[in-house]
Formats: sequence, structure tokens, C-alpha cells
Amino acid sequence: MSRSDLIPYAALLLRLALGALFLAHGSLKLLVFKPAGTAAYFRSLGLPGFIGYLTIAAELGGGTLLILGIATSLVSLALIPLIIGTIFMVHGSKGWMFSNEGGGWEFPAFWAATLLVAPLLAVAPPAAMPSLPIALAVLALGVVCSGIAYLLYFRLIADIGPASALTVTFLVPVFGVLWGHLILGEPLGWNTLVGALVVILGTALVTGFSVAALSAPAARQAAP
Repeated sequence: MSRSDLIPYAALLLRLALGALFLAHGSLKLLVFKPAGTAAYFRSLGLPGFIGYLTIAAELGGGTLLILGIATSLVSLALIPLIIGTIFMVHGSKGWMFSNEGGGWEFPAFWAATLLVAPLLAVAPPAAMPSLPIALAVLALGVVCSGIAYLLYFRLIADIGPASALTVTFLVPVFGVLWGHLILGEPLGWNTLVGALVVILGTALVTGFSVAALSAPAARQAAP
């Protein structure tokens, strides 16, 4: 199978992941913040409250259309202004890192870029339709590993703070390589191990992790 043969699968995975993210955000506004609370938040930004209702509809409707593969290119392009709007109205003033208080513009910018890529991949016609097991596996990956995991990630941020929660993102490459080696038999080179060490050390620096901090409670308990 050539790389060009993989383009349809990449487009499918990207479409499902984007759809799951929009459904997660729309569900958060609808079920957790509630429509009235969402409208009040938009008014606090200096925007009319009804834009909050339109945002919920756009996220839920757009996410559903993306997952179903209906008008993928048009839906992806139509949702870009919504994400860009969050940068100008909310995240742009918080700095770049998404781990900053209130969330910087790092993640929304990446999200907007993927929405722009999705229509470009969609123009590549698939060589063959994926089988039902493949489609279900990709759907589960998008909904469970992106949508539901994203909701859990927000809860993690609320419980332990953004800096500590960011370790999840940092450690994804390490565990991705590990599962690839254990499950798929992918080779591990010295450069892979060095890269994993850099990621782990970077995570420790950002979160302030230290072995001394871990051993301190145990030392206090052992003291008479």
C-alpha cells in the first residue's frame, strides 16, 4: 500500500476526530454550562447572547455532519471562523501556551489549521471504501479517544490544574512509541530513546516534578 492509498484513511480519521471535538464542545455548553449560561458568558465578552445559542448549534450540527461525512469541505471551512473567533475574543489575550490560565491560543490555532487541512484531504478520492470493522475502529478512535477523552481532560484540568494536566499531552509521544513497539513490533532506535528522555525531562521541568518532593512526605512520616 502506497502513501497515496493512505490519504483517504487520514481524511477519515481527521474528519471523525474533528467531529468528535465539536460534539464534545457543543455538549459541554448544552449539558454542563447550559444554554442560558453559555449566552451569559458570550454577553460577558461583549457579544449578543444569541451568538452563544448559535455556537452550540454550530458545534453540535457541524460535528454531526463531519462524523457522517456530509458536505465535509463546506462544513470544515464554515467552522474555521468560529475557532478563529475564540482566539480574538478569548484566548488571544491569554498568551500562546494553552496551559496558561484561561488557555492561550495554541490549541485553537492548531484546531483551525486542521479544519483547513480537512477539505484538502477530502478532494482525494478513496481507492476503495474501508470495511465495516475499519470504519467502526476509526469511529471509536475519534469518539472515545478524542471526544470523551477531551471531556475527561477538562475534568483533569479542574482537579489538578493546567500545568499538571499538560503532562498528558507531553507523554503522548512516549506512550505512542511504546505501544507501537509492544503491539505492532515497531523498532526502537537510540534516537527514539533520546527523544523519549527529552520529553520526560521537559515534562518534569514544566510541572516542577522532583524526586526530592516525592520523598519528602515519606521522610516526614518516618520521622519520630
